[in-house]
Amino acid sequence: MKAEGSLFGMDYNIDRLAKARMSEGYAGLANGSLISAPFRDETWDVILCNHVLEHIQEDEKALNELSRVLRQNGLLILGVPNEGCMLARLRNHIIQPKISATTDHVNFYIEDSIISKIIKAKLSVVKVETEGFFVPHLRISGFLGARRWGRTVTALMKNLFPSQAAGLTIICRKK
Repeated sequence: MKAEGSLFGMDYNIDRLAKARMSEGYAGLANGSLISAPFRDETWDVILCNHVLEHIQEDEKALNELSRVLRQNGLLILGVPNEGCMLARLRNHIIQPKISATTDHVNFYIEDSIISKIIKAKLSVVKVETEGFFVPHLRISGFLGARRWGRTVTALMKNLFPSQAAGLTIICRKK
């Protein structure tokens, strides 16, 4: 069964849009910002916003804008790193503080903080999925991720300590 619909992309960076234009499958691409998206109210049935909000200072405005362009009962699939968790703070402030000095992330979410912002944007949370486990050192994280036994260990750790997951994927519905 083939899914109906079309794929549309948006980015503020014209270089990324130029790269995307070389790919097939897009119904269209727009240059724009999540703070003021160039779309009418209730344009989209499904929106995927993956690892974007952590880069936007005005994240609540961006969530309100996503809600505005999402149709009634539409779905927002939102992915963010779980960089507000204890292990991420340990990495960023003690083990590898250079990361804090060089990151372009301006928001460091945990599940509760992002959910409260989602609810303020008049979206309801349908489901929260965790991804990976936040290993508090980049080199060790890469080492474990490159090995099957390492991925097994980190999957077990994620199940034991879900609040220390590396990322969150939140499925939201417009009320």
